Amino acid sequence: QVYVIDVSQSVESDHPSALDFLRKDASNVNNFFQKSANLSVMTTRDLFDFITSTVIGNTDEEESDAMDILIEKVDIQAIKLAKATKSEQKEWKQKVQV
Repeated sequence: QVYVIDVSQSVESDHPSALDFLRKDASNVNNFFQKSANLSVMTTRDLFDFITSTVIGNTDEEESDAMDILIEKVDIQAIKLAKATKSEQKEWKQKVQV
């Protein structure tokens, strides 16, 4: 199944609120996939850091390696979440939404 995310409302990267807007967009994307598709998602902070990273190389291989590391981290978090108590799960969901 394909999901299309419309980002037609954008600002230049030097806009005073650009990073705030991006963080909110990352939070909205996470919330969408977590709630409507019931998927394990990374924290908003992890997604934001991945999007804004200047460390990831420019080649397809470097980008793919970075994605593999990120996916592995999300998978590990999903396993931990499945074993967590209801209280820990609630805490995690709050962390994802920040």
